[in-house]
Amino acid sequence: MSGNGVRRTPTLETEWEDLTERHRDRRTRGEANIARFSDGGANASYVVGAIGAGKTQLLTHLYKYSYTEVGQPALFLSLGKLIDLLEPEIGYPGETQSISQEQFHSEVEKIVERELARVHEAVSSGGGLSSDLLLLDAGRVSDVEEYAELLGISVDRLTEMTSQSDEVTLIVDEMEESYARLEELIRSTTGPLRDTVDKIQSGKSKFYLIGGFGYASVHEIGEAEYRRVETLTLPIIKPDNIDDIFGETLPLAQRNFIWWMSRGRPGWLETAQEAHEYHSGEIDGAYDTLGEIPGTTMSRVSMLSMEDLEEFCGDISHDARDVTAYTIFTPTPTQLDTLGEEDLVSRLQRMSAPVMLADGLLDIETVTEAFLDGVQSRDSYEQYDVSDQVIRRYVRRFLKSISNSDDQVVFGDAVSATFQHGEICRDRMLGPLAERVHDLALEEAGEEHQETIDFLYELAQFIDNTDMTSLSRDFDEFIEVFSDNSPSDLTESGYIGPAFGSLVAIFPSLITNPRLTFAGTATTESEQFSELVGILSSMDAPESRLAELGEIMTEDPR
Repeated sequence: MSGNGVRRTPTLETEWEDLTERHRDRRTRGEANIARFSDGGANASYVVGAIGAGKTQLLTHLYKYSYTEVGQPALFLSLGKLIDLLEPEIGYPGETQSISQEQFHSEVEKIVERELARVHEAVSSGGGLSSDLLLLDAGRVSDVEEYAELLGISVDRLTEMTSQSDEVTLIVDEMEESYARLEELIRSTTGPLRDTVDKIQSGKSKFYLIGGFGYASVHEIGEAEYRRVETLTLPIIKPDNIDDIFGETLPLAQRNFIWWMSRGRPGWLETAQEAHEYHSGEIDGAYDTLGEIPGTTMSRVSMLSMEDLEEFCGDISHDARDVTAYTIFTPTPTQLDTLGEEDLVSRLQRMSAPVMLADGLLDIETVTEAFLDGVQSRDSYEQYDVSDQVIRRYVRRFLKSISNSDDQVVFGDAVSATFQHGEICRDRMLGPLAERVHDLALEEAGEEHQETIDFLYELAQFIDNTDMTSLSRDFDEFIEVFSDNSPSDLTESGYIGPAFGSLVAIFPSLITNPRLTFAGTATTESEQFSELVGILSSMDAPESRLAELGEIMTEDPR
């Protein structure tokens, strides 16, 4: 992260940062595609990113790159704006009910040529830029000389480039918001842009297309079209990446909290860091502090859900809520005798806080192997082409997010009775972990691991809905490891840590959780749940589950 932190509204001044090697890969592939287009064609690029992932920032960078490095003019607009420009030209919907893919491409070429000519006239006349031009940020930066300077070129060079319409980079953002309109407009069984991306690939198009998609919505694209584009999916930040991004070594508890609250989205890291600063470091008052953190609504999504946390906590005392909130603010093993709390062990034994308590720590590898043993024990495991490597990767990532620097976690409940260990393990650790591993795989693993994603969804449903006898048959080792690390002899030298259940509750998933609170919308959470429950209960339709949440996955708050 730069010294100014993560900027929330990308502009021409915004510089793209290669936060990780995966971010560098997405940038260089996008750049190479623009450069290859003039050499006889290239795959169109679809930049795919969830809220806060940096989609708009990468599109901004590629817009500037086209001008400064390739010498190719670029236009920037939303798909809705493009359709608005197109419909009057073809007499839609009055005279024309639909058009062919070939006609669509031809009409877009005409629009690109016409709109670039308008840009050239504005630049060459020196009269200033306006928001109706298809130039990124032209409504804010109207002075031609200043605009050219922000692009990194001279006014003369900008004038020259905008006079050439044979090779133009066309960046179309917010594709998901108007993709249904596009499908209604174009007669197609293979995806409405199939012919367009074919022509771009073969060098028979005057414009090179870069589309911006929210993660969920990209799954609605026709398969034939999707195979002909270069998909640049923006990655989720790993816990280990956060120190590098901030340019300093953060306390482990702070780093893990930032990762959980941001969900690994670069655009939310700074907000999560600011939220953590509200924590006093004490147990007392932690729950109230968590519920009073301001500024946690981003792009109509509430980053915290106190309602879900309250439901997870159930009927416990306020002291127990404070302890639970403390572990959320401090998602890493904490030795009890460092907390300076009088008579803490006996208080913990009485309050039944939904946290992890153990006299010793476990290596995350032990927990990972126990989870994989349960995965491989499922009857349905052989019915899918499951990648153990993918599951291991995501299980370890989540365990890392609650571990210490030695990759150890608190995994047990030393203040509960032995007969309770199975249910506590399921409710606080196993179930939430399975749910969130599925969500991360759904967002990041890619189409090649679709069967693994489907299996993980079935697994999460099984864990959540089955009886303890059936669950113990498959996940006996996982529960046994938990129980063995839960002897009822907790001392002040023991450890406290977060339960996955509390973290999953307070930081709802942006993929499958139907109980997100949308700021500024009229629907209640119960209404949202009613609308989505049918989709979420369908194990055979991951694309449908994703598509329903597509609208909220499209905005980049940076």
